[in-house]
Amino acid sequence: MVQKETRDTYNGWTNYETWNIALWLGNDRQLHEAAIAVAKSTLKNVEKADRIRQWFELEAEKTVSPSSWQTDLLGHALSRVNWDEIVENYQTQE
Repeated sequence: MVQKETRDTYNGWTNYETWNIALWLGNDRQLHEAAIAVAKSTLKNVEKADRIRQWFELEAEKTVSPSSWQTDLLGHALSRVNWDEIVENYQTQE
């Protein structure tokens, strides 16, 4: 039997993938400070979300073979991240 995907939240975030990115941003001082700077910049929110998403995609390109099952899974996981929620979270931080 195939399980139907649900849209439940995870630890107060949209989903596990969003929570996981937020966790990594919150536990790396440089990333944390950079995320705050981007979130509080004068860019439009969609541009802020794209910028943060691009950090993770570029980092993934450095560590995972460009043509592999790992790349496919990572790409899927990153596509599920609610990048707007990440930006909103960092707009209120110091």
